[in-house]
Amino acid sequence: MKHIKLFEEFGKEDPDAEVRHRGHCVFPAEDSKVKDNKDHFPINDKGQGRNALARVNQYDSVPKWYDGTLEEVKKKVVNAVEKKFSSIEVDKEKDLD
Repeated sequence: MKHIKLFEEFGKEDPDAEVRHRGHCVFPAEDSKVKDNKDHFPINDKGQGRNALARVNQYDSVPKWYDGTLEEVKKKVVNAVEKKFSSIEVDKEKDLD
């Protein structure tokens, strides 16, 4: 894979790569419920974890890229952030409503 080799050798991504690997994502492109073959909700650091919680709570319906329910999306994001970053306080009543 050309873009991985470039990243490893030069610390850069191939600008022509069709797929961007965003590190640890709650919904990686390979997930069976992801319909658009793109990564969603990267949580590589605490800032991204907090951002994922904030963004998932902005949804009022199931995202077009997801094959499931809105409750599944929210629950998976909250659980992934809570598991990876135990120091981030998650208000389950707020974050899962």
